Amino acid sequence: MKIHFIKHSDLDTYYLLKIIDLKNQHWDYSTQEHEDWIKNNIAKDDFHLLLTDNNDILLAYLNMINIEVVQNLQIKISGFGIGNVCVDKGFNNKGLGLLLMQIANYHIKNLEKQGFLLCKTSLISFYKKANWQLFDGEFLVNHENIEAKLMYLLPISEKLISINKKF
Repeated sequence: MKIHFIKHSDLDTYYLLKIIDLKNQHWDYSTQEHEDWIKNNIAKDDFHLLLTDNNDILLAYLNMINIEVVQNLQIKISGFGIGNVCVDKGFNNKGLGLLLMQIANYHIKNLEKQGFLLCKTSLISFYKKANWQLFDGEFLVNHENIEAKLMYLLPISEKLISINKKF
């Protein structure tokens, strides 16, 4: 197995198409819609984390978006918004999603940032296995209320969080 931690500005068409193919297994959008989402939401300094097998088959993927977080209306911190966590359906229940999250955790901590992710209620237990905690305060993403649960990686005590962009 190989780990690829690729800055978006360095992502080539080969891996972009592999990412879109994998996302198509989980989200019913056209290839063009996936490509447009990536173009509009992932900046040059954001990252893609990919797990491939030795034959370069994409097994699992997530993106790490650089975000700025305002806590309690005053404290700004930099962090990563984790999104698009997915595993090839042929490899479900083999621990690859958890491994992917553990690698992301390592990178977030190594880069001395905080991690946030948005998820459905049904996915909270999965992310808790990966050492993420459920945020029990109020939050906005890009000045909007989001219909999702917010989870964080490193301890926080704030009860009001505003994240500058969607991820």
